[in-house]
Amino acid sequence: MLAVGLALFALPTAGQAANLSSAGAYLAGSLDRNGCAHERGGTASANLSAWVAFGLVSAGRSASGPADCIERHARRLTTVTDLEVATLALVAAGRNPRNAGGRDLVKAIRSSLRRGRIGTLVASNQFGILALKAAGAPIPAAA
Repeated sequence: MLAVGLALFALPTAGQAANLSSAGAYLAGSLDRNGCAHERGGTASANLSAWVAFGLVSAGRSASGPADCIERHARRLTTVTDLEVATLALVAAGRNPRNAGGRDLVKAIRSSLRRGRIGTLVASNQFGILALKAAGAPIPAAA
């Protein structure tokens, strides 16, 4: 996995393990029966599920529920950063972002390349580079 993945998913020290377990339990509790995450009283979303997947994997837990949610709702992801974050989450969960519910998220990210950058924002370019690298895709030279 790419260097940022190593930083995100670094192994905890013995003292941190208990805290990560509690945090992971809290995140797991945010998932509905379909594996989609939601804030208390809020609506479940694939985007929030991607962020929960990062936390679950970092806490040493399975992110299969959030990955299932992302795959089920991949066709509804519209912003470049949503596509990129979903790609990173699927890779972290051990899934294939090139076939997320029948949608190739890597291709969708690459199609947003314009005038040397991915998307229109610094964040979309940044997350685009990370997502493409994580998925094993070539990084556009201009990005």
